[in-house]
Amino acid sequence: LIALFLFSIYGITAGIENISMNLPGTQPGQPMMFGEFNIYQFPDIWQNFAYLIGFPKVILALIVIISITNDYSYRTLRQHVIDGLSPTAYYLSKCSAMVTYTLFSTFVLAVFVLVYGENTSNAGDSSYWSGIGFLLVHSCQVLGYLLIAALIAILLKRSGLSIVLFLAYVFMIEPLSALIIGIESDYLPAGSFANLLAMPFKKYLGAPVQGLPETSQWLITAAYLIILPTLSIIKLNKSDL
Repeated sequence: LIALFLFSIYGITAGIENISMNLPGTQPGQPMMFGEFNIYQFPDIWQNFAYLIGFPKVILALIVIISITNDYSYRTLRQHVIDGLSPTAYYLSKCSAMVTYTLFSTFVLAVFVLVYGENTSNAGDSSYWSGIGFLLVHSCQVLGYLLIAALIAILLKRSGLSIVLFLAYVFMIEPLSALIIGIESDYLPAGSFANLLAMPFKKYLGAPVQGLPETSQWLITAAYLIILPTLSIIKLNKSDL
């Protein structure tokens, strides 16, 4: 799955420049290639790649789900508890793994940005590092999704069901719930993480695009980064392992 994660990142970042679009003002039959928008130039590349590399985070979430549900299926968690490991300590060990995955994803993002950006920007460009804050945005986004995945795995204890529910919740249940209830998705877990990073490519069509998140978005994200682990720990301590 890690190999798939890296391959998907390479495929997305290398292939996006070959996407063609028919835009107003272009001649019929002569669409513009996405690469013509200079998406690899600093400082835009930080936000562009943070957005693109955010998609494969689902693969990391699947790794977390499989890891936790396997501990239930093979009675590994029960054995750890018998050996004296508390449920809280067990969850903290999984948190350390999730932080490691997050740092790995952030490192990969930084490497891809520097490699691609180096070839399209001037070394003395003052904007070279001005978008580095998107590394933190990416880290919070990835960690948030992993925490959601972990909570679902702890609740359901079955890998297949947990994977299906995670995907359904992130891409269907939560967005539809926000639409039906009539609240902004920023106030829901997956939505708060997803909306940290706006889709950046609209700016090449003249539309305004938000840069780094606003203070309110950071506060909501920080709250969920505390709430999700707390719920997981409560469930682990109260459930029959």
